[in-house]
Amino acid sequence: MRSKTILAVFAAAVVGCGFLAQQSQAVQMTGNITFAGSVELNSSDANAATQVTAWHGLATGDKPQVQSHDGNFSPFVTNGDGVTFFAPWNFNSGPIPNFWSVDGFTFSLTSSSITPDQDPNSVTVDGTGFVSGNGFMATAGSWHFTTQNPSATDNGIAKFSFSAATGAVAQVPDGGSSVALLGIALAGVEAVRRKIRARKS
Repeated sequence: MRSKTILAVFAAAVVGCGFLAQQSQAVQMTGNITFAGSVELNSSDANAATQVTAWHGLATGDKPQVQSHDGNFSPFVTNGDGVTFFAPWNFNSGPIPNFWSVDGFTFSLTSSSITPDQDPNSVTVDGTGFVSGNGFMATAGSWHFTTQNPSATDNGIAKFSFSAATGAVAQVPDGGSSVALLGIALAGVEAVRRKIRARKS
């Protein structure tokens, strides 16, 4: 009975080490992603606006779309995929979880603010936050949003662009300790198995 208990403990240790080894595979992200579409602002003059009240694609009923991507975004994201944005969004903002999401990635806003020295008829906002998803660790990043007054050539649509870049270099946590623990646990299981076999014979 005691041997079975010891075997169960070692088996649990093996499972635990396997979990640690899986966790050690998580890495921080590197890469850039850009979106484009149209927005509704709380002012007809973009330079005076302080809030996005709604996000749209360039066609009626569409979502904003991915325009470009690279790095760790590439295996998961396709240009033209729809992006979900949080609204309403105040340009001078504190934290907003799930500010945008696309293809399994989520960006949580830390803060944003209107950039000083704006061009006439436009507004620019910069911010920081964390992107995560698809098995990657939450990675710090910065982003840049800009839109301008709609013109006749835009058919009255206020177009926007949004670019985000991760701010950390990819780092793989040292998995050596997890592998060592796994080896010790397996050796222990084998020792207990031999001891049980010796008692039976």
